[in-house]
Amino acid sequence: MGSVNVTSVSMRRTASVLRSLVVLSFALAWIAASGDVHAKAKDKSMCDGLKGAAKGVCTAAAALGCGDPTKHQKQCDVLGDKFETLTGQLPPWEEPVDPPPPPGPSVTLFYDTDAVDLETGQLCEDALGAACNGGDPFDIRPPNDFWLSLDPSGVVLVPVLVCDLPTDTVAIAVLTGTPFASVDASIIASGIFQENVPEVSFGAGDTLVLRTCDLGYFKIGNLQVGPDRATVSYQRLN
Repeated sequence: MGSVNVTSVSMRRTASVLRSLVVLSFALAWIAASGDVHAKAKDKSMCDGLKGAAKGVCTAAAALGCGDPTKHQKQCDVLGDKFETLTGQLPPWEEPVDPPPPPGPSVTLFYDTDAVDLETGQLCEDALGAACNGGDPFDIRPPNDFWLSLDPSGVVLVPVLVCDLPTDTVAIAVLTGTPFASVDASIIASGIFQENVPEVSFGAGDTLVLRTCDLGYFKIGNLQVGPDRATVSYQRLN
């Protein structure tokens, strides 16, 4: 019989051990991944109240761990599109993104409830009857300068027109489609102001310039519309 090559046997055994370790590593990785998916699948509370196909899509998303941006993003995006097609709603595993706050001074007003004094920046919450409204329970009055309302066409800005001095008048200029940042003090001499306008429609891309009872000129813009309130930026121009 020929002699056995000890080196060859040793190399074969080493290769066999290495292959076993590789297989074991893949197996452990698969188990860990499967355990992670199954752990996510156990929490399906976000699908509560859903029915039919929408619930099936949501359950699949829960099993994939959707909501964690590091996991199965492409598959989760596909499921999200399906869910929106079925329900017309944002998938429960996708959190709505809040818009960034507007630049500069800003104020958030509940419709037909809150008012603001632009000269001081004071918000007058629940204005009627409040001390910041002079205790008047019927009308919003100075020192407040305007409030916001909402009608089927959108947001409406309502200026306070009744000034303490009858010689002072309120005026407004509507700059439709004009960015807030592009409006400066040169607008004051433009001659486009209208006096004693009871209300003006206000869009997200518009800027308004209001001359208040105190004869301050303020630009108002960067409108962010909510279901029960809106936020605007403002800045004095004179």
